Amino acid sequence: MSDNQIEENVTPVETPVVEEVINEEPATPEAPKDDIESIVEERLAKMKANMDRMASERDEALKLKVELESKQKEDTIARMKE
Repeated sequence: MSDNQIEENVTPVETPVVEEVINEEPATPEAPKDDIESIVEERLAKMKANMDRMASERDEALKLKVELESKQKEDTIARMKE
């Protein structure tokens, strides 16, 4: 045997096949799921109400800003005319 040749004795190894059994039934009963859903819906409703309130406050603030800027502009024009 020369230095360039490598001889390997490989025996095939069979890997065992493992089958997983998946239980398709939920581990928790339906009542807690409904409770969780109702809690999530309640919290989302509160968050939506807060977002709606904040959006209306923002709109009112922007409207007030425009009114104040308009009044200030009119006052400046009136002073310039004098």
